[in-house]
Amino acid sequence: SAVADTSAVILSTAGANLTLNANEAVGSLAGVAGTTVTLGSRTLTTGDANSTTFAGAMGGTGGLTKQGSGTFTLSGANTYSGATQLNAGTLALGSSDALGGLTLITGNTNTIGFAGGALQFSSSNRSDYSSRFIRAVNQIIKIDTNGQSVTLASDLSGTQLIKQGAGTLTLSGANTMVDGTLSSKYEIASGTLSLASVGALGSSASISFTGGTLQYTAVNTTDYSSRFSSDANQLFSIDTNGQSVTLQSALTSSGSSLTKLGLGTLTLLGTNTYDGGTTISAGTLQLGAGGSSTSSSGSITGDVLNNATLSFNRSNDYSFAGVISGTGAITQLGAGILTLSGANTYTGSTTVSAGTLALSGGSAIADTSAVILDTAGAKLTLNANETVGSLAGVAGTTVTLGSYTLTAGDANSTTFAGVIDGTGGLTKQGSGTFTLSGANTYSGATTLNAGTLALGSSNALGGLTLNTGNTNTIGFAGGALNLAR
Repeated sequence: SAVADTSAVILSTAGANLTLNANEAVGSLAGVAGTTVTLGSRTLTTGDANSTTFAGAMGGTGGLTKQGSGTFTLSGANTYSGATQLNAGTLALGSSDALGGLTLITGNTNTIGFAGGALQFSSSNRSDYSSRFIRAVNQIIKIDTNGQSVTLASDLSGTQLIKQGAGTLTLSGANTMVDGTLSSKYEIASGTLSLASVGALGSSASISFTGGTLQYTAVNTTDYSSRFSSDANQLFSIDTNGQSVTLQSALTSSGSSLTKLGLGTLTLLGTNTYDGGTTISAGTLQLGAGGSSTSSSGSITGDVLNNATLSFNRSNDYSFAGVISGTGAITQLGAGILTLSGANTYTGSTTVSAGTLALSGGSAIADTSAVILDTAGAKLTLNANETVGSLAGVAGTTVTLGSYTLTAGDANSTTFAGVIDGTGGLTKQGSGTFTLSGANTYSGATTLNAGTLALGSSNALGGLTLNTGNTNTIGFAGGALNLAR
């Protein structure tokens, strides 16, 4: 107790030295380059709510314990060989030699223990100290990558691993977190936690998303969804990183959201009830995997901000009422009927490659979206009047108008080689050319507001005469009729 436990110790001049002849606790420690702390075989405990930097050298066989909520930065060339214990706050590595060597020394005296404090890396030190980490129940391993890319290759064990700070923490060992005084978990608080081994997240312990992203790699595409936390307000964030990842279990926590990052496909098979919305920033988010009843499932609720691709691949029927916005595309891949009924504003294309896309409400597809039926058997059905940017389709596809009107056309030129049927009508708008080359049977009015409607088959507009009720009129309001046949 030579120095009061709350006293700030400052070595302000090069050459100044602090020597311990007994274990000592101080409020904080600061020192300029050229100063020294000689631990001997003793332990120095330091830290309070303030943040300080020690730029001198710390030596001896003794150890260092960090306490207090502040940040203590070591920026000198330290050689002490005792244990480093992080009880609270942050221990920041401001130099490449901040903690001495990277490996355990004879006698395992230079361990690094975690009991509430965080180890913070920097551009000066991204070294892997994981071989020195204590492996025991109740270790709370907090790693702050601080904008850097850090890899921990050794097998880690404890009760919790918490990823903090911007940057990427890569786990390449076989890690194990088990219950202790606290429940076991992996928590991604910020930045990215990247999985570079099959055992990166072990086989148990919950996975909590409180602000960071889980990144898959080619060596690990494991479905961890059954371990995802069900606590409220989870910020589920998945980077498929060019891989195909499937989540079988439902994400059910209230107030939570899902963000899909990275190239590749994330497939959801559960009945997901998170209600904070979905964001697709890159790659594809797919609901269902077609085929069996299990893989036919996959649903979400709420609105979607889609700036990449949202795919539906269910063999059974599915209705989605959320609002889809963004610049991304929609694809219907499943054999069932997909019904969209939200007031959608997305500006990407809409592609039907299988099954049926049914449109309800009148704004199910944004007025500027290009609609493409690219596979024979694909079908578009109207349950309300609908406007789309353009329409294209191969032979063998169908547009069923029912009693409604489809308005299509923009500055692009497209061809629809399938069949348009129903009692509804077709309106051509936009400066481009829209070619009908299938055997159409629709009996409603055809209206040409702009551009050109080209007849690419003898049955492009159905019959030649007015039907009963005079419903199949052809009206001109600025568009041209091109009798290509």
